[in-house]
Amino acid sequence: MERELADMRGKHMLELLKALEDLPFTSDIDEWGCSECVICLEQFQENETIKRIPTCRHYFHPVCVESWYKGKVDTDEQRCPQCNVTLNIAAMKKAA
Repeated sequence: MERELADMRGKHMLELLKALEDLPFTSDIDEWGCSECVICLEQFQENETIKRIPTCRHYFHPVCVESWYKGKVDTDEQRCPQCNVTLNIAAMKKAA
């Protein structure tokens, strides 16, 4: 039973990571005035690939956000590392 739950959460995690948008960081998308990743606190570089959550539009370094969510695979709900909004995969896909 525990193994099935872990497998289900792992599949959900992969779906969540696939729902994140890949795009280059530019000053044009910096609508929040935040040019650093809130996970590692390092500055984004112009044209560096970032991952953005489509619903709240916060963005992170790919390695940082993937590590963040993989570290939380045992939790029942996933949240944005910046604004703490609960992530809904269907809503994320629709917003993308």
